[in-house]
Amino acid sequence: GTSKLGGLLDISGASAGQIKFPATQNASSDVNTLDDYEEGTFTPSLGGSTTYTTRTGVYTKIGRMVWFDITLTVNVIGTGSTTTISGLPFAAAAGGDFGIMVSDFNNLANNVTWLAGRVNDGLSTVTLKGINAAGTVTNVTTIFGSGTFVLISGFYRV
Repeated sequence: GTSKLGGLLDISGASAGQIKFPATQNASSDVNTLDDYEEGTFTPSLGGSTTYTTRTGVYTKIGRMVWFDITLTVNVIGTGSTTTISGLPFAAAAGGDFGIMVSDFNNLANNVTWLAGRVNDGLSTVTLKGINAAGTVTNVTTIFGSGTFVLISGFYRV
């Protein structure tokens, strides 16, 4: 059923302040209705024949927003992508790229002084780019190599 409240919703009682959402989203057409909450894991990938020492992904989805963290250490790059990580849990909304934060990295395939990235418009991928040490190349196209480590956090709209 449906209940309407005319005042404060107090959830500090017997349920200890919890709000439970169903396992499957019950989507609402009302933009002011919070209808989804989810936490989970995913497996980030460079594809191809890449092998990994570490690869973890965790996310929290609240409504249309997804927050995520990726930890990735490449063992051998093989035929994998040198710029793009796939495997985000949801495709991003169309109409714009979403910036992310690279909080730590080492052993990149090229020397860079700046490294950034984005969740790609309409896709479930993250692409990284950088500026080389001389500052003359603004879109270094080879970031990942054997031994590369990155720690990435971000959020995007679905």
